[in-house]
Amino acid sequence: MKNKLYKILPAILLIAIVVVGAGMYVRFNGNPFIKVSLNKEAKNYVRQNYPEIADKVQLSPQGVYVGHYNDTPVFLAYFSNPDDKLMYFHLMYDKDGNFVYDGYSDHYMKGGTVYYYHSATYGGIVSELFNDYFCDGRGTASVSLDTVLNSNSGHGTFLDSDTDMYEGYKGPVLDVANEYDTMELAAEYGRISFYFTEDEEHTKENLYNRLVQSRELLKDSDVKFSLFSASYRLGGGVYRLTPEDLFEGDLKQIVEERYVNYFSDEEQ
Repeated sequence: MKNKLYKILPAILLIAIVVVGAGMYVRFNGNPFIKVSLNKEAKNYVRQNYPEIADKVQLSPQGVYVGHYNDTPVFLAYFSNPDDKLMYFHLMYDKDGNFVYDGYSDHYMKGGTVYYYHSATYGGIVSELFNDYFCDGRGTASVSLDTVLNSNSGHGTFLDSDTDMYEGYKGPVLDVANEYDTMELAAEYGRISFYFTEDEEHTKENLYNRLVQSRELLKDSDVKFSLFSASYRLGGGVYRLTPEDLFEGDLKQIVEERYVNYFSDEEQ
């Protein structure tokens, strides 16, 4: 009896390992059989609900792939139009293959891709402007952390442009058929964050001087914004200044009244 048990024990252990392994795989990657079936289902969904674009968009070559939302696997089908760089969207299904999100109606048709495109364009313009002025044109994306912490840089983005794909689009509704100007959108939604070097003494006087420099820089440019912030990378600053604040306000008074240091409770 014991000999028989010893003979079948490896087989039992192997089966247990396979079962546990399969369970873990499905938990983190979803059911592969559902994934395969969704390739066809996603295409049918587009054809049935949006026949006007069915022949224009293509499912990504990798097909339906696995993503994670709240630590739970979800299936994502990514469609794009090779002739229109702004026409792309996701369909999302839960781990059991149930449909949960339509990125065409809830993102693309609300102008989400248009908004993100202009936000990215704006970010490049702002970075170039500040890098040319404060860093002699030297970017900070590919250098060491020490260099980044001791460099000046401006970052531009649009409000609500970093919305999580799984939570739906939260930016302004734009007409996908219209042509938009990046700076016209920036005047309403643009946000600039200017971070400056850590080797300066953290004083309100230095912060004031940086605000003066920023005011002159932006006055002489075509760059628009809705909100502006300036701060040390790991220290205090002033935040959410409007164009009126920056261009017409008393900057010394603004620094005195609106200075905030999220890294220290000490007064500067």
